[in-house]
Amino acid sequence: MLRLHIARPLMLIQLATALLALPLVMLALHAAVLTLALGSLAFGIALAVVNILVQTTLQQTIPSDYLSRVSSVVGLVVMGLAPVGFAVCGPAASLLGTEAALGLSAGAVLPEHGCDACLPRHQELSHSPGRGR
Repeated sequence: MLRLHIARPLMLIQLATALLALPLVMLALHAAVLTLALGSLAFGIALAVVNILVQTTLQQTIPSDYLSRVSSVVGLVVMGLAPVGFAVCGPAASLLGTEAALGLSAGAVLPEHGCDACLPRHQELSHSPGRGR
């Protein structure tokens, strides 16, 4: 069985999450279809990496007694905020224009994740191979 041990999971989560803005940038810049398809492929891979690392990090750092509650809160926040984003994106595109709304969305995601990845807390949480709860 293949096992890959990530030394700094929060850092990789932040960097992978920054890739989620790639299709937004490409749509805003009217990229060619093949380029957009490659950007969407990178989006899918980054999303899989984020999901795997978040779930693994939660399971390795949260005590078993609290894991179900923490997972429920994380799921509620992630899925609960999606309708808010959907409700805001239509009026934003009407008000600003589609390209500007896409660019603004990407512009909000990229700097936040780039700056957040540099914070000391991402270097503090590390997993050593074979470490259990």
